[in-house]
Amino acid sequence: GPLVVFAGIKDLKLMKTTQSGFEGFYKNEHTTLPERKDRILCGELFCKWSYGECRDFDFDCIWNKIRECIIEAFSGPPDCGEYSPSYQKTVNSIQMLVLSNVPQVQVIEVILNNIYYNVIDMKNLGLTNDKEVLIPVETPYGFCTCTLGRKKFLEA
Repeated sequence: GPLVVFAGIKDLKLMKTTQSGFEGFYKNEHTTLPERKDRILCGELFCKWSYGECRDFDFDCIWNKIRECIIEAFSGPPDCGEYSPSYQKTVNSIQMLVLSNVPQVQVIEVILNNIYYNVIDMKNLGLTNDKEVLIPVETPYGFCTCTLGRKKFLEA
């Protein structure tokens, strides 16, 4: 069969301190997280992709372009950001931007481990904390994984 080449990025730490929420999701009796329009979106990303025909590629250039797409889709424009209603939407935005901007990529898998933060209660110190001092917490823990590809490649 044809040669398939994979490449990727692992353990890329990303943090978005504005323009992020968690809202509009399905709720049932097991739902524990409330909807929020303002939160820190922080995660550790693993990304793997496969190339189509590997002819006359500059693999380093393509890898750097994909990394730039990931950061752009995660953060948005530097002057105003881009609102994300969920990290699931952010994962999809990353994949769509890569597939739109890098025609050599046929399939892309993204796993984004979500790192949650709580506001530290500083009342015992006689201080107020208006979401200025935060601490990462291990629970709740979540991750989103998704694989997206070009139709012609997935059908093959």
